[in-house]
Amino acid sequence: MTDVPSPAEGVAASAVKQVRLSTAVWALGLTSLFMDISSEMIHSVLPVFLVVGLGTSAAYLGVIEGVAEVPGSDALKHFGTALASFGSVALFHMPGITTEEPVFAGSPPAAASVGRDEIEAFLARYAAAGEKLDVVVFAAPQLSLFEMEAVACALDGRRVHPDTTVLVATSPEIKHAADRMGLTGRIEAADAVVAQGICFYQSYAREMAEANGWTRLMTNSAKLVNIIGGYGYRPVLASLERCVDSAVAGRVL
Repeated sequence: MTDVPSPAEGVAASAVKQVRLSTAVWALGLTSLFMDISSEMIHSVLPVFLVVGLGTSAAYLGVIEGVAEVPGSDALKHFGTALASFGSVALFHMPGITTEEPVFAGSPPAAASVGRDEIEAFLARYAAAGEKLDVVVFAAPQLSLFEMEAVACALDGRRVHPDTTVLVATSPEIKHAADRMGLTGRIEAADAVVAQGICFYQSYAREMAEANGWTRLMTNSAKLVNIIGGYGYRPVLASLERCVDSAVAGRVL
């Protein structure tokens, strides 16, 4: 017997088939993607530099002014997770970007200026150029669809070095969308692993390191760098592009 869809199901299926993304939607999406990629490392590392580099206390980290580039959603996501991980700050405000206005009890604290030179100098603390690279992890937080696209583009036509493992973690919802869009296939074609619904450092990270002989880990997540050392790893913090280049080379670039 042939199943016949109900009228409601037929309407729903018809509506789905007719959906088309407009040029404006694609333009906005691509703009957000490229903005997030370009500003990813600055916004991820800035909270770390303020806490570790300048010794700023968590009480003074609430307001960030003078951001050169308006961050996209993924840049703000990395910024917030790094801020919470290194500075134990639950809330922050960027005038003209976020909506919450800060209210100070007394006078605002003195400003601390941070530029690209300071960021680069701080990143140099994690430098391990030339060392064998065991694992690259894109997680913490889980990747958005835009970030999945960025990883797929960076890996297109390339293969991860046989001595290096690349793990890409995302949510089940994003994984489903990435499957339909062909992003998962593109990433896996480069011999990377796509996982859904997991947190790397809570998924037996120490046991995975011991079982696979992993020590040197590379990631674009400042949050993960702050946490993973306690699991026996020696982390390197770098941009998404540099992480992929290093994974292909099999050593830290």
